[in-house]
Amino acid sequence: MNLRSLKNPFELNDLFNQEDGLIPVDQVIAKNKSIVSECAALSLDVYRDAGRPPLPHGWTLFKYKEYSTGYAGACYVKNHPHPTHIVIAHRGTVPTSLPDLLDDYVLAINAIPLLHYKSMSDFFSLVSKKLYEVTYSREILKNTVFVVTGHSLGAVLADLTGTLANFYPTITFENPGTKKMIKQGYKNMGATDKEIAVVLSVLNQTCRTYQAGVNLINTCNEQLGRTFRIQDVIYKWPNILEFPMSSSFALNKFYMTHYSLDQHSIDKIADQLKSNYQAIEISNPIGFKAGYIEYLDKSHKDYWKKYFDIMWDNNPGKTPEFYDNFIKYCFNELEKIQKEAMGINLMIENLPSLNNSSTLFGKRDKQVDDIINEFVVIERPDISNESASRCTIL
Repeated sequence: MNLRSLKNPFELNDLFNQEDGLIPVDQVIAKNKSIVSECAALSLDVYRDAGRPPLPHGWTLFKYKEYSTGYAGACYVKNHPHPTHIVIAHRGTVPTSLPDLLDDYVLAINAIPLLHYKSMSDFFSLVSKKLYEVTYSREILKNTVFVVTGHSLGAVLADLTGTLANFYPTITFENPGTKKMIKQGYKNMGATDKEIAVVLSVLNQTCRTYQAGVNLINTCNEQLGRTFRIQDVIYKWPNILEFPMSSSFALNKFYMTHYSLDQHSIDKIADQLKSNYQAIEISNPIGFKAGYIEYLDKSHKDYWKKYFDIMWDNNPGKTPEFYDNFIKYCFNELEKIQKEAMGINLMIENLPSLNNSSTLFGKRDKQVDDIINEFVVIERPDISNESASRCTIL
């Protein structure tokens, strides 16, 4: 099957006429190990915010344009006038832009963000013309590597353009997920299931996304290509946290707002990727509920230890009633575990008296630390599919 014989389902022109075959994104990264961090920096720069850091060494801004539809894109060149790399970066959501917010809603229901797509296609045509007809010859560009990148909404646009404009390598960040809309696009134009399967196998080689901590945005839809979790993205903790956890992500305001927005930040990701970083390939959760359940998972023990440390240390205004409720909750959970014969050796008789719970937490002694340090989140078998996991002592 000739992939390029498939009619473009979104009518995006083949702008750069890549003639040397498909280039796996792994090959791009292997030849230039800094390309991931560079793409993150360019995905940040396209927002054009005041005070943004300088471009990575060797990179220059070739073209930037913003449209009334809310779309903004930039073309960056490395090693002008003999470019080794050219990157197209799409801007993500600007919270004050109504078109951006409307297309964010469209993304949440797995549809194409059409407000941005037409402008994005126009920008590609503009850049293509300037690259070939004004600045560089085809001979110079013959050995240039083209990459498409973006963050958030910009990551979705990168997947669409990189996929449909000759299957260019895409490196994206905090991607909400585009697999379903890509499949539907090809299906709408008459591609068979077998053809779509071939396309997806190719995209698995050409598309890669990097996610921070699991959050409301990066679990929106199913991901295209391979997904990697950036390890230990530093979290800026607030002083006020909630307990017990809500059984629904929609009721957990902390997860919905502060945590998700913090982890979704391209500023934070770009800064993290400047130094040595670790990224592990993952199977990204699909859907808001699945993302919330993973957020509550017991494997995030360091996160939950810090969470409760902050609750006790940074909230002196919490009343004794709060501490009483917490210790009672711990007792109830331990009792359930014992009744379910889960093999917990910690006996309720060895815990402090309920009557002294307020004084106990005020002293913050070793026994309380031992309890908090063992406080993790597990998925209980009695939780329905419509609920998330619960906190308990393990």
